[in-house]
Amino acid sequence: MQSPKPDPPAAQRKPPEKAGLWPYLPVLLLGSMVAGLLLMIRIATDDPHFAVETEYYQKALDWDQTQAQAEKNRALGWKVELVTKAVGSRTELRARVLDKAGQPVPTGKVSVEAFANVAAGARTKLSLQRSAGGDYRGQITPKHFGLWEFRFVVLGPGGPFTQTIRADVAGEDAS
Repeated sequence: MQSPKPDPPAAQRKPPEKAGLWPYLPVLLLGSMVAGLLLMIRIATDDPHFAVETEYYQKALDWDQTQAQAEKNRALGWKVELVTKAVGSRTELRARVLDKAGQPVPTGKVSVEAFANVAAGARTKLSLQRSAGGDYRGQITPKHFGLWEFRFVVLGPGGPFTQTIRADVAGEDAS
């Protein structure tokens, strides 16, 4: 029988080979993938220029009511005329509600939801105040200039009337 060989002295042993960074490569790749996904999620949820229609599912369910309101709007024959004017850092809104004959409609309340198309996620809702001349006025503080969408709801005789207007909102220095 042969006896086992004794371990060589520490000075004669070969040092273990270094594995290098290769074992960490899968961890690095997985970590960078997770970090990239988290970054994309943050960008997608924090981007004010990306917007989804508010209450879009409920609006889809209420399609018949929306069509009935559009028919009511046609039957009333009203229209909203909108003028926007820059006043300092704010924009003044002046709206007139007219009937089929072009005469002002005596309304109880005019409200508007306004947003810049470039940042549709940032919406402003306000009630316009009736002025002495029969116009309805209000002010917004736009962060973006250019094309805006104004969604009016007019409460008056004959029920609610709705109209959407797209108009340019310019800064004070625009000509």
